[in-house]
Amino acid sequence: MQAKEVFYSRILNGGGLVHHERLEVSEEHIRYERRSRINHHSYSVSIPLRSIIAMEIYPRMYGVNVIIKTKERTITCRGLSRKRATKIKALIENRA
Repeated sequence: MQAKEVFYSRILNGGGLVHHERLEVSEEHIRYERRSRINHHSYSVSIPLRSIIAMEIYPRMYGVNVIIKTKERTITCRGLSRKRATKIKALIENRA
């Protein structure tokens, strides 16, 4: 069984009121999900850890944004705390 950690965006850290974002880090993949609280539409993408080229943490007034880059796409997760963002970065570096 794969151990996975899940990180949620928070409104207090600059996350959206309408969109709820979730980043899930497992042994082999990262899964990003963005759900609307109004009409319950969702967008999700899963990428393997080995295809990650770079990960950047951008501080904002409240919280940080985490940007994960691959050759094909860029994922931006908004509204995380700095502590959670550094934990995500450490998990990616250790598992990649």
